[in-house]
Amino acid sequence: VIASAAASQKLPDNFKICNHFEPTVNECLKDAVQSALIQLKDGIPEINEPPIEPLKLENMTLSNGQSVLSFGNIQIYNVYKGVVQEVNAQITHENFEGSIVVTAEELVGKMQYSVSGVVLMIKLHGGGKGVITFKDTTIRVNVKGDVVNNNGEHFRFTNLTTKVTPSKIVYDFENIIDEQEQLNSEINQLFNENWDVLFKELQPEFEQIISNVFIEHSNNILQYVPL
Repeated sequence: VIASAAASQKLPDNFKICNHFEPTVNECLKDAVQSALIQLKDGIPEINEPPIEPLKLENMTLSNGQSVLSFGNIQIYNVYKGVVQEVNAQITHENFEGSIVVTAEELVGKMQYSVSGVVLMIKLHGGGKGVITFKDTTIRVNVKGDVVNNNGEHFRFTNLTTKVTPSKIVYDFENIIDEQEQLNSEINQLFNENWDVLFKELQPEFEQIISNVFIEHSNNILQYVPL
């Protein structure tokens, strides 16, 4: 019964699908990814694809020996507003690889956080709501995949990596030091003056959890895209 229900599901008629073996496939895929981002804002109920506004990420914890910084209930807003700049794919009947470059004017991450230890040479202990705003960001996604036969042949991503390159980041964390509002403001200012130093600590784990979510969403869609 479950297999029968899955087989009966399909993408909506207005979901753009490309002929993967046409010479102009990269141009078609660029338009298709752009269109998909917009459609994914509210999800695609026909295939049980959840909305990406906001994009919900796994929890993450960073520990470097001096401090422990944890983030939970992470939600990224405005992903659907990204502009696809480039798609470069090499596709055969057995496998494929490629890259996608998307730019975003402003991505807003909202979360719960906690911090304990020394960050930027300041001893901190606090937690609460946090907002991280990425300005003028370039996102490069590299993918590799193969062909599977499950109710018809389709592509599947087997590897996906993401590189996030913002031009600037604005941090706004409440209660960085328990019940010290003036210090909280000054520490946020320090974080923002050294946004790139702080992001280098967050970047590897952040890019990994972004990749995990991207590959999950992508493969859910690809199983309904015929080869």
